[in-house]
Amino acid sequence: MDSNFHIWTLTPTDVYKTLITTPQGISEAEANLRLKQSGYNELPEPQTRPLILRFTDQLTHFMALLLWVAGILAFISQTPELGWAIWAVIWINAIFSFWQEYQAEKALSALKKILPSQAKVFRDGKLSIIAARELVSGDVMQLE
Repeated sequence: MDSNFHIWTLTPTDVYKTLITTPQGISEAEANLRLKQSGYNELPEPQTRPLILRFTDQLTHFMALLLWVAGILAFISQTPELGWAIWAVIWINAIFSFWQEYQAEKALSALKKILPSQAKVFRDGKLSIIAARELVSGDVMQLE
């Protein structure tokens, strides 16, 4: 299949042909076969890093490192006020960036909890309720 292929540009008939399905859906046996081939319809859980490491990332990214060096150079050039100001900016930026990322992760986690856990699909020509993670390519869903 072409990497620039967009299924939404196809007619319904062409979609059925491409996904090897029908308006009545696929059979239960075909669904089980496709599930074995492609696995469950779920995203892998990302590995989480300890909070302290995520905070130190904010202090050690490229721009922060440049600012640390600028602060050191300010102290060397006998302008400690500028050095302290630059370092304060690094810390303030790190705190705000860490907090923003933390809040975004919490929001994403909350959104994940409200995702539907079941789906209505046509299998063997009948409407069935299945676990959303068992959806496979070719399932015809009923949307509400």
